[in-house]
Amino acid sequence: MVKKRTRISDVFPVILFLVFTLSVLCFVVFSVKLYRKVVDQAESVLDTDIAARYMVEKFRSHDELGHIELTEFMGHEAVRLDKEVKNVPYVTYIYVYDGYLRELYTPESDLSLCDEDSGTEILEISEMSAEKLSDNLIKFRFTGAENSTSEAVVSVKSEGE
Repeated sequence: MVKKRTRISDVFPVILFLVFTLSVLCFVVFSVKLYRKVVDQAESVLDTDIAARYMVEKFRSHDELGHIELTEFMGHEAVRLDKEVKNVPYVTYIYVYDGYLRELYTPESDLSLCDEDSGTEILEISEMSAEKLSDNLIKFRFTGAENSTSEAVVSVKSEGE
């Protein structure tokens, strides 16, 4: 006797396969989105930490009396670092503009030719603030693209003398 197959017995494995495939596809899509979000947050935290360390190293290399100043550059909060190279005064401005921490290094005589877009993009940072805690302590706060923050307190030896 030949056993007759029903239509449901033919369709059921196909439906089961489709359900399994859709489940796996949804899992992969959600996993990729979650992974991308975690990576973006980690990059933002890393950028703010690097910005804080970058500022500390810049201060260490320019720590001479009168060579470091908290100021503004083209309406943006900035740090001004002065240095003389072969009897030519150079100025470095570190500031945030258009979503990036920027550094502008130029001879002081050419400063009038520069605008806020002239600085080299260093890191993706949305905000930088600097606060003078005492004569020789300056606190920096950096905010990244994902609202992550890092702070650095820099001891300026030249200011305390």
